Amino acid sequence: MSTKLLYKLLAVVMMASLVLSACAPAATEPPAKKVWTYADMTIGFLQTGSEGGWRAANTASFKESATQLGLTLKFYGFPK
Repeated sequence: MSTKLLYKLLAVVMMASLVLSACAPAATEPPAKKVWTYADMTIGFLQTGSEGGWRAANTASFKESATQLGLTLKFYGFPK
């Protein structure tokens, strides 16, 4: 490979790297953090069976806690 060709190739690579580096996104400040509250949350609760009193107590406990915290509870399953 001749020296002239090597210099031309090097020049092309350098120009390409300059052009490509100019396309990089500019640094920006991160977005402000949102403060989440329980009212912003929706919780899903799946109850697959009703095979004992403990299930009913567990379901009642989930519903009571959701009400106290002010969050939205999506309930699926038994007992309704």
